[in-house]
Amino acid sequence: MSDSNLNKLLGFVGSFWTWAENHYDDAPPQPFRGLKVKTRKKVREERDPFTLEELHAIFKAPLYTGCRSLSHWKYPGSLVPRDAGIFWVPLISLYTGARLGEVIQLFTGDVREEDGITFFDINNDGEDKRLKNSNSKRAIPVHPALIAMGLMEHVERRRRQAGNRLFPETH
Repeated sequence: MSDSNLNKLLGFVGSFWTWAENHYDDAPPQPFRGLKVKTRKKVREERDPFTLEELHAIFKAPLYTGCRSLSHWKYPGSLVPRDAGIFWVPLISLYTGARLGEVIQLFTGDVREEDGITFFDINNDGEDKRLKNSNSKRAIPVHPALIAMGLMEHVERRRRQAGNRLFPETH
Protein backbone atom coordinates (compact mmCIF):
# COMPACT_ATOMS: atom_id res chain seq x y z
CA MET A 1 0.00 0.00 0.00
CA SER A 2 1.37 3.42 -0.87
CA ASP A 3 2.15 5.93 1.88
CA SER A 4 -0.62 8.25 0.70
CA ASN A 5 -3.21 5.42 0.71
CA LEU A 6 -2.07 4.38 4.18
CA ASN A 7 -2.50 7.98 5.40
CA LYS A 8 -5.95 8.09 3.82
CA LEU A 9 -6.91 4.89 5.63
CA LEU A 10 -5.53 6.23 8.94
CA GLY A 11 -7.65 9.35 8.37
CA PHE A 12 -10.80 7.25 7.89
CA VAL A 13 -10.13 5.22 11.03
CA GLY A 14 -9.29 8.40 12.97
CA SER A 15 -12.52 10.06 11.83
CA PHE A 16 -14.55 7.07 12.91
CA TRP A 17 -12.78 7.02 16.29
CA THR A 18 -13.47 10.73 16.79
CA TRP A 19 -17.14 10.13 16.00
CA ALA A 20 -17.25 7.26 18.51
CA GLU A 21 -15.49 9.40 21.12
CA ASN A 22 -18.13 12.13 20.67
CA HIS A 23 -21.09 9.72 20.80
CA TYR A 24 -20.09 7.15 23.43
CA ASP A 25 -18.88 7.82 26.96
CA ASP A 26 -16.96 4.52 27.09
CA ALA A 27 -14.80 5.29 24.03
CA PRO A 28 -11.18 5.95 24.94
CA PRO A 29 -9.48 9.09 23.57
CA GLN A 30 -8.69 9.04 19.87
CA PRO A 31 -5.25 7.34 19.52
CA PHE A 32 -4.87 8.21 15.82
CA ARG A 33 -4.87 11.99 16.22
CA GLY A 34 -1.92 13.41 14.30
CA LEU A 35 -0.72 9.95 13.21
CA LYS A 36 0.61 9.96 9.64
CA VAL A 37 3.22 8.07 7.71
CA LYS A 38 5.84 10.40 6.32
CA THR A 39 5.68 10.25 2.55
CA ARG A 40 9.08 9.70 1.02
CA LYS A 41 8.25 10.40 -2.57
CA LYS A 42 5.46 11.05 -5.01
CA VAL A 43 2.79 8.37 -5.35
CA ARG A 44 3.83 7.65 -8.96
CA GLU A 45 7.39 6.99 -7.80
CA GLU A 46 6.19 4.51 -5.15
CA ARG A 47 4.89 2.11 -7.77
CA ASP A 48 7.52 0.04 -9.49
CA PRO A 49 6.90 -0.61 -13.18
CA PHE A 50 7.11 -4.15 -14.49
CA THR A 51 10.64 -5.27 -15.22
CA LEU A 52 11.53 -6.46 -18.70
CA GLU A 53 11.71 -10.02 -17.38
CA GLU A 54 8.22 -9.74 -15.88
CA LEU A 55 6.82 -8.40 -19.16
CA HIS A 56 8.46 -11.26 -21.05
CA ALA A 57 6.94 -13.76 -18.62
CA ILE A 58 3.47 -12.26 -19.05
CA PHE A 59 3.47 -11.96 -22.83
CA LYS A 60 5.25 -15.23 -23.57
CA ALA A 61 2.58 -17.13 -21.63
CA PRO A 62 0.50 -19.69 -23.56
CA LEU A 63 -2.35 -17.17 -23.69
CA TYR A 64 -0.30 -15.19 -26.25
CA THR A 65 1.72 -17.99 -27.87
CA GLY A 66 -1.02 -20.61 -28.05
CA CYS A 67 -3.09 -22.15 -25.27
CA ARG A 68 -5.32 -25.20 -24.85
CA SER A 69 -8.56 -23.19 -24.38
CA LEU A 70 -9.88 -20.07 -22.68
CA SER A 71 -10.41 -21.98 -19.46
CA HIS A 72 -6.96 -23.59 -19.80
CA TRP A 73 -5.07 -20.50 -20.94
CA LYS A 74 -2.03 -21.43 -18.81
CA TYR A 75 -1.40 -24.63 -20.78
CA PRO A 76 0.23 -24.74 -24.24
CA GLY A 77 -2.02 -25.47 -27.18
CA SER A 78 -3.03 -24.09 -30.55
CA LEU A 79 -5.60 -21.43 -29.56
CA VAL A 80 -4.64 -17.74 -29.51
CA PRO A 81 -7.89 -16.19 -28.21
CA ARG A 82 -7.93 -12.90 -30.13
CA ASP A 83 -11.67 -12.63 -29.53
CA ALA A 84 -11.44 -12.44 -25.74
CA GLY A 85 -10.78 -9.68 -23.24
CA ILE A 86 -8.29 -11.88 -21.39
CA PHE A 87 -6.07 -11.54 -24.47
CA TRP A 88 -6.64 -7.86 -25.32
CA VAL A 89 -7.00 -6.04 -21.99
CA PRO A 90 -3.38 -6.51 -20.81
CA LEU A 91 -2.06 -5.65 -24.28
CA ILE A 92 -4.11 -2.46 -24.51
CA SER A 93 -2.93 -1.44 -21.04
CA LEU A 94 0.66 -2.16 -22.02
CA TYR A 95 0.52 -0.08 -25.20
CA THR A 96 -1.58 2.80 -23.83
CA GLY A 97 -0.78 3.07 -20.13
CA ALA A 98 -4.52 2.95 -19.45
CA ARG A 99 -5.73 1.42 -16.21
CA LEU A 100 -7.24 -2.07 -16.45
CA GLY A 101 -10.53 -0.69 -15.12
CA GLU A 102 -10.62 1.86 -17.92
CA VAL A 103 -9.96 -0.77 -20.58
CA ILE A 104 -12.51 -3.35 -19.42
CA GLN A 105 -15.32 -0.80 -19.45
CA LEU A 106 -14.71 0.30 -23.06
CA PHE A 107 -17.65 0.28 -25.45
CA THR A 108 -17.18 -0.49 -29.13
CA GLY A 109 -18.04 3.16 -29.81
CA ASP A 110 -15.10 4.22 -27.65
CA VAL A 111 -12.72 3.02 -30.37
CA ARG A 112 -13.03 5.77 -32.93
CA GLU A 113 -11.25 7.42 -35.80
CA GLU A 114 -10.89 11.13 -36.44
CA ASP A 115 -8.62 12.78 -39.00
CA GLY A 116 -7.17 9.38 -39.88
CA ILE A 117 -6.17 8.58 -36.30
CA THR A 118 -7.76 5.62 -34.53
CA PHE A 119 -7.99 6.15 -30.78
CA PHE A 120 -9.51 4.94 -27.54
CA ASP A 121 -11.92 7.47 -26.04
CA ILE A 122 -11.52 6.94 -22.30
CA ASN A 123 -14.67 8.44 -20.81
CA ASN A 124 -17.42 7.91 -18.27
CA ASP A 125 -20.28 8.17 -20.77
CA GLY A 126 -22.52 5.34 -19.61
CA GLU A 127 -24.38 4.41 -16.48
CA ASP A 128 -21.81 1.87 -15.29
CA LYS A 129 -18.61 3.55 -16.48
CA ARG A 130 -16.36 5.27 -13.94
CA LEU A 131 -13.09 7.18 -14.08
CA LYS A 132 -10.59 7.61 -11.28
CA ASN A 133 -10.79 11.41 -11.56
CA SER A 134 -11.79 14.15 -14.00
CA ASN A 135 -8.31 14.20 -15.58
CA SER A 136 -8.70 10.54 -16.53
CA LYS A 137 -10.98 11.47 -19.44
CA ARG A 138 -8.74 11.39 -22.52
CA ALA A 139 -8.13 10.12 -26.03
CA ILE A 140 -5.28 7.65 -26.53
CA PRO A 141 -4.11 6.67 -30.03
CA VAL A 142 -4.29 2.97 -30.84
CA HIS A 143 -0.73 1.72 -31.19
CA PRO A 144 0.12 0.25 -34.63
CA ALA A 145 1.24 -2.98 -32.90
CA LEU A 146 -2.30 -3.49 -31.56
CA ILE A 147 -3.69 -2.95 -35.04
CA ALA A 148 -1.17 -5.43 -36.48
CA MET A 149 -2.23 -8.00 -33.86
CA GLY A 150 -5.85 -7.74 -35.02
CA LEU A 151 -7.50 -5.42 -32.52
CA MET A 152 -9.62 -3.68 -35.13
CA GLU A 153 -10.97 -7.04 -36.32
CA HIS A 154 -12.03 -7.75 -32.74
CA VAL A 155 -13.69 -4.32 -32.52
CA GLU A 156 -15.58 -4.90 -35.79
CA ARG A 157 -16.63 -8.40 -34.70
CA ARG A 158 -18.00 -6.98 -31.42
CA ARG A 159 -19.85 -4.22 -33.31
CA ARG A 160 -21.63 -6.84 -35.41
CA GLN A 161 -22.69 -8.79 -32.31
CA ALA A 162 -25.42 -7.69 -29.93
CA GLY A 163 -24.35 -5.40 -27.10
CA ASN A 164 -21.96 -2.50 -27.07
CA ARG A 165 -19.22 -3.71 -24.70
CA LEU A 166 -15.82 -4.28 -26.27
CA PHE A 167 -15.09 -6.95 -23.63
CA PRO A 168 -18.48 -8.19 -22.38
CA GLU A 169 -17.00 -11.16 -20.53
CA THR A 170 -15.23 -8.81 -18.11
CA HIS A 171 -18.56 -7.55 -16.70
